[in-house]
Amino acid sequence: MSEVYGKLAESFIHVHHLSPLKETGECIVDPFKDLVPLCPNCHSIVHLKSPPLGIAKLRKLIAQNLE
Repeated sequence: MSEVYGKLAESFIHVHHLSPLKETGECIVDPFKDLVPLCPNCHSIVHLKSPPLGIAKLRKLIAQNLE
């Protein structure tokens, strides 16, 4: 992010819940098991599907399109 937006966005990241809170009904989140940091673009892409794409599928999608 900092390459495009400079120092302002140096540490900017989104956090994705692996199990959507609306499905689990949980209010307590274990950040080591339940959350994964994603860039804002990747976070938007995983939410284009319902249920959201898994991280492995996101990685595969990126790899396929970089070939």
